[in-house]
Amino acid sequence: MYIYTVAWVPGHTGIVRCLNIAGNKIYSGGYDKKLVVQEVVSLSGDGEIPLKIVRERDAAHDAGVTCLTVAKDTDGSSWVVSGSFDKKVKLWTGDGKLVHIIQCSDTVTGLCYVPQTMVLWVAAGTPLPLLYEPKSGDNVTDYAPILNTTSATLHTNRESTVQLLKYIPETSEVIGSTKLKGVICWRYNPTCSVCCHHSPSTSSHVETLTFTSKVPILIFSGGFTGEVVKWEQLQLNSFLYSVDSLSYKEPLMKAIESEEDDGGGGGGGGRGRAGKRRGSEEMAGMPRERKIEAMKGENRGFVSSLFVESLDLLVASSLDGTIFVWGNDKRTVEVLEEMQRNSASETSTTDTVAGDRESSNHVQQESSSNVITRVAGFTCLHVLRSHTGCVEALAAVEDWTDGRTYLISGGWDLTLNLWDLSTGRLVGSLGESVPDRYPSHPNLIITSLAFSPPRRKFAYSTSDGQVFVRQFAVSPDDWVLVRTLDGHTAEVTQVCWNGVSGHWVTGSSDCTLRLWVGQKKEKKDKKEEEKEEMEKEEEEEEEEGEEMCVSAGDPISVVCVDQTTGHIVAGAQNNLKVYNRDLELLQVSRGHTDSIRTLIHIPDRKQYVTASWDGTVRFWRAHH
Repeated sequence: MYIYTVAWVPGHTGIVRCLNIAGNKIYSGGYDKKLVVQEVVSLSGDGEIPLKIVRERDAAHDAGVTCLTVAKDTDGSSWVVSGSFDKKVKLWTGDGKLVHIIQCSDTVTGLCYVPQTMVLWVAAGTPLPLLYEPKSGDNVTDYAPILNTTSATLHTNRESTVQLLKYIPETSEVIGSTKLKGVICWRYNPTCSVCCHHSPSTSSHVETLTFTSKVPILIFSGGFTGEVVKWEQLQLNSFLYSVDSLSYKEPLMKAIESEEDDGGGGGGGGRGRAGKRRGSEEMAGMPRERKIEAMKGENRGFVSSLFVESLDLLVASSLDGTIFVWGNDKRTVEVLEEMQRNSASETSTTDTVAGDRESSNHVQQESSSNVITRVAGFTCLHVLRSHTGCVEALAAVEDWTDGRTYLISGGWDLTLNLWDLSTGRLVGSLGESVPDRYPSHPNLIITSLAFSPPRRKFAYSTSDGQVFVRQFAVSPDDWVLVRTLDGHTAEVTQVCWNGVSGHWVTGSSDCTLRLWVGQKKEKKDKKEEEKEEMEKEEEEEEEEGEEMCVSAGDPISVVCVDQTTGHIVAGAQNNLKVYNRDLELLQVSRGHTDSIRTLIHIPDRKQYVTASWDGTVRFWRAHH
C-alpha cells in the first residue's frame, strides 16, 4: 500500500469536517463555513497530488459545515449536498451553484443519497431520518414508505436520534448510528412500494382506479364518499400529486328532473347484497336534492371506472346504478384552439422554410392538443340511468363496423346494457344475461366485465363462480353466448383479457387464479376479407380451450394484466402478486395492511398502482 501526501491547497482556514471524492473532483466542507471544490490536475513524480480550486464558497452556510455527500442524477449530472450547524441542508450543482435550501429543526449531522429511490436521507435530531426529493427540495417522508414501522417503534426517544448516515452501494444498504451508540441498517427492498398516499377522503377508502396514458398522465379514483378525484403528478416531484374533485351535481339534477317529468324510475335499488348498500325504498319519494345528498353518503359511492382514450372520456359507475361520463369542456376547448390557431398563423408568417418542419409541427400539434384538453378540464357530459342495482362491470368497445365507441355495463340487476358513449344514448339491454340452465342463488350478481378486441367477444363474471363469453354486436339481441368458463367454486371477482398472450384471465374468492388457454394461437383481424374465417377459428378455439390454475393462498379481490409483458398481477388479500403467462409466481409485494380493492398498470411509468381498505394508495415498480 502506498500513502501519498496531498499538497496543501489554500482553501480552508479551519478544520475540514467532511470530504467527498467524485471522479477527479474533491469536495470539502469545514468549520470555517466554506465549501470548496478542487480538481485533481495530474499525478506528479514525487507522489504528491496537485489540486486546483475550481470553486470556493466562503459563506456556504451560516455556521460550520458538518456533513457532505455527492450524488449522481438520472441524467449523469452531480448533486452536492451539505449540512450545517445552522440547521440547513443546501443542494448545489457539481460546480458549486446553490439550487435548494432545506430548513431543518435541528443541527444536520448526517446525509446520504440513495440512487434506487432517488431520495436524500437527512439526520437532523429526529429518531428516524427525514427523506427529501432533491430536485424539488420537498419533504417526502410521509409519502416514501422506505422506513418500516419496526424501526420506527424501536427508536422513538430523543436519546436514540440518528447521528450519522452512510450509503453502501455494493449491498444497497444505509447504515446509521445513534446517540445511544447503536447502529441501524436499512436494506433496499425492490418489491416495496415506491410511494404511498392516503385516500383523498379521510372518511373512506378508494374503491376504483383508472388512468389516461396521454401526457400529462392523470389518475382517477373513486370511493364510497361519492367523489371522483383526479390525480396529477407534480413535474419536479415524483412522490407528490395534486388532487381535484370532479363535479356531477348539476347534470345529475337534470337527469332526475327529466325522469320525474317522464314518470320514469331510473337507478337506485333493485337486487343487492345486504350490508353493502341500502334498498330502493330508501330513495323512493325523495326530493331530487335529497337523492343527490344520499348518493354522497356511505353507501352511494363509486365502485368501478374506466377511461376511453379515443374519446377522452372518463366513465364511473356508482352503487345506486347511475353511470357518469366526464369529458372535456367543449366551449373551453374551442376557445383555446382558436387562440392556438391565431398564435400559429402569426408564427407561420415569419417562417420561410416549411419542408423540414412538417414532422415536428405534427408532434407539436398533438402535444398542444393534449395540453388544451387538460387545461379545459373535465365536465360531466352524460348521466346514464337505467340499471336498478349497483354497477360494478364496465367495458368500452370500439366498433369497426360503424366507427362508434360503445360502453357495456353490467349490474347487480343481472342486466347488460349497451350505451353509445358519444351521445349517452341507451342502445339496448340484455335482461336475461345468466342462462336459465345455471342455478342461481339469492345474491347472484354480475361482478366484472372485459372485452377482447381481436376476438370481438366480451366476458362477464358472476358471484356464483361462472364466467360467460358472448359475441359482441351492435344490438344486444345478437349477443350470442359462445362459451362458459366453468371451474371456480366461489365468486369470480375479476375477469380480464390478456392482449399479450391472447387469453382470458380470472381471479376468484376461492383463492385461485385461472388462465383459459386456447390450443390455437390468437390472430388479429387486420383485413376485412379474413374476418369471417377468423371468427370460425376463434369459435373453435373457444370450444377447445383448456384451463390453467394456480392457488394464490388468499382470496383474490382484483386482477390486472401488465400490458407490456403480459404478466398477471393480482391482489391476494393485502399482498400484490405477479405471475408470468404460465402462472408461475415471480414476485410478492407487501405493504398494505388490508384487502386490495383496485389495481391498474401504467406502462409509460412502469408502475402498478393499488388502493386498499387500509385507506392508502400505493405505487409499485412494475416487474420487468
